[in-house]
Amino acid sequence: MKYCQGPKCHTYTRCQQDWFNKFGERAVNHFGRIVEPIKLTEENAWFKDYDYDWQSGTTSNWRWVNHLNNQRIPMTQEQYNNPDLVRP
Repeated sequence: MKYCQGPKCHTYTRCQQDWFNKFGERAVNHFGRIVEPIKLTEENAWFKDYDYDWQSGTTSNWRWVNHLNNQRIPMTQEQYNNPDLVRP
């Protein structure tokens, strides 16, 4: 069985499926199974985002964005880097 590890990575087209067939059950058991579906609501649809200028390598315009209603709320870089902030 071949896997995507080494110089022939992605030359074997079924590598992801073969890996999951062999290790998927163990991986899901390790990381945890979802008993009930996670429902996306306006309250839990927030994620942190920013603009990146690839030419200068700088970031700017940090913000909260809501997946459902596309609402945007500005934030500071310090707020963006704070892992305890998960929604505005």
